[in-house]
Amino acid sequence: MKRKFAAAALLLVLILMLTLACSGDETPAAPDADRTQEELLRTIERMSEEMDSLKQEMEESKETRDVDEASVQEDETTLTPTPEMAVIPTPSGPGICGRSPEVQKAILEDLKVNLCRAVTEGELFRITGLKVKMDTANVGDFHGLVNLDLLVAEIKDIEPGAFSGMTSLEAMDLTVYNYGSIAPGAFQGLDSLENLLIKTSKPDSEQENTLSLPDFDQLPSLKHLEMKGVQTLYAETVSDKLLANLPSLESIEMLLAVEKNESDRDTEIEIHIPEGLFASNRMLKIAFIEIEDREGTTAHIPEGLFRNNSSLEEVTMGRRNLTVPTNTFQRLTKLEELRLDEEQDGTKREINLSEKSPLYNKVKYGDQYTQGYEVVNAQD
Repeated sequence: MKRKFAAAALLLVLILMLTLACSGDETPAAPDADRTQEELLRTIERMSEEMDSLKQEMEESKETRDVDEASVQEDETTLTPTPEMAVIPTPSGPGICGRSPEVQKAILEDLKVNLCRAVTEGELFRITGLKVKMDTANVGDFHGLVNLDLLVAEIKDIEPGAFSGMTSLEAMDLTVYNYGSIAPGAFQGLDSLENLLIKTSKPDSEQENTLSLPDFDQLPSLKHLEMKGVQTLYAETVSDKLLANLPSLESIEMLLAVEKNESDRDTEIEIHIPEGLFASNRMLKIAFIEIEDREGTTAHIPEGLFRNNSSLEEVTMGRRNLTVPTNTFQRLTKLEELRLDEEQDGTKREINLSEKSPLYNKVKYGDQYTQGYEVVNAQD
């Protein structure tokens, strides 16, 4: 910058000297004066060129400075935190903080972390087994647990889609609290589920456990279904579509209860099992059906109950005053075990078996499994 001012000052001095030289006497100038004037003109011309060069350098320098300042401003804008950026997010945003507190606690204990916001989806992938006790299971509580293969849960009420997201779940041990509920659609999305145990909690004082189940959702891989409890299903309200969406079912254990008020104590109640209960379970091999043994009730098994279950190998029916038609088991060519409870009045029943059944000519009347029944082998 000093260089620029010095050049400008020198140029002004030379111009002044040239003006003074030309403003004197108008007589012809001496040769020395002419040479001096020519040198001054050349110097002025050279200084003018230098001024032009300096002016161009100054313009280029200004353009470069403007670009640098714009770049700095852009960087500062990028780095300056906005109100939205002032709060530093956790790795997973909200993490699992929006889930039911009981589920949060179970996940945090499994991962051995303390902050629900710190749980990422990648960390959820690490969980393969979970145990939780909660009041209500809501949609999203188990989202992201795609590698979970075992769930042990105690729940009172289960909302539709509560278990969605567990695409690898293979086994569920589910306890439903007394007078709890399972909503239709509660099991949707569990395409890998193979084993399902549903039971009711212990009764409070003299109360009985009750649990009304909706028809099961599509569970294409379910092989083993066990429903236990003081009262698992009301036999009077069991739908013939209860098990219709379980095409791979191989074994089932169920207890059918009787809904009977105090005013009906002296009333005879007949329980009729739906004939189409197992119609869609063509892979069924083991069937254990126990009907609550309450005084004044009689249970009726339809003759066509196992019409579509040619793969059945074991059948157990526990109930006094159980009416079983003669040909109920006649089509079961693979039947290896048959257990029937005794009748209260001791009346003997005739049961026809297929000659292709492994039981043919082996079951004898009076053993501990067929008390009250006389097995008669008959041709198909």
